[in-house]
Amino acid sequence: MPSQNTALKAVTLDHPINSRITHEMITITPEIASAWLGANHGNRNQRERKIESYGRDMLSGEWLTTGESIKFDWNGRMIDGQHRLEAVVATGVAITSLVVRGLDPRVQSVLDTNAKRSAADALGFAGVKIAAKDIAACARVGIAYEAGMLTSALDNLKVDVTNLEQIAWHDANPDIASAVALAQRVARPMGATVAGLGYAILVIERIDAAAAVEFFMSAAEFRTTGKGDPRKAMLDAFKSIRDSRRAPSAAESLAIVFRAWNAYRSHSRLQLIRSGVSDGAGGVTGVTIIRPS
Repeated sequence: MPSQNTALKAVTLDHPINSRITHEMITITPEIASAWLGANHGNRNQRERKIESYGRDMLSGEWLTTGESIKFDWNGRMIDGQHRLEAVVATGVAITSLVVRGLDPRVQSVLDTNAKRSAADALGFAGVKIAAKDIAACARVGIAYEAGMLTSALDNLKVDVTNLEQIAWHDANPDIASAVALAQRVARPMGATVAGLGYAILVIERIDAAAAVEFFMSAAEFRTTGKGDPRKAMLDAFKSIRDSRRAPSAAESLAIVFRAWNAYRSHSRLQLIRSGVSDGAGGVTGVTIIRPS
């Protein structure tokens, strides 16, 4: 007599719906991707940043065949895989993927509803056991800043960074761990956030580690000489943002900290740090994020 598990397996595999499902591994060229996309209708709107992030992984050779499939329903309509195929077309890079056909059309309504693996999860799998969430946030800031996407204090962090990019950035910047450890100590009393402050600390510690620690610790402990001290100007700038009932953005944090650091290093007086200034037309433009020295 078959066991309950064997019977259940037989019922599941022999179900009429499952008999329609096929699967195969296919090398998807730009031509194939274009043809599938051209014949497809009714998918969700494209997310350009998602396509760009997939494309960066493909162009860098970091794209991995994970087992995640391109999915078609039993009417031949693609119900999952649009962004991956758009990236193949955009980059001209072929990928190998599992392709599943014959799914119930209702499957589309339940796709992407499970919890996705975050960058912190990915870093944890890669061996980062401490502060993975904060390190992932700092990696995102670092990738955007180093790519020239953050140039003024009012820039938005509009970059869809992939987990692989964050892992690669972490591997290239192992000293981010100590920078984040210091950021976790000083961010709250300074009124800053660990993400923006952590990357700023990383950059400044590479200039002068001892001076960097003193700069941030003295600011967090309010050991300033008063008005004109760049550290007080930095604290006042963060307080002004917090008083408006919001957290400072990554761009604001870099603009504030780097300006205060440069004044501190050159023994210059600094009374006020602004994030934005009038553009002369009734609007506001962000101040430039200067390079620390």
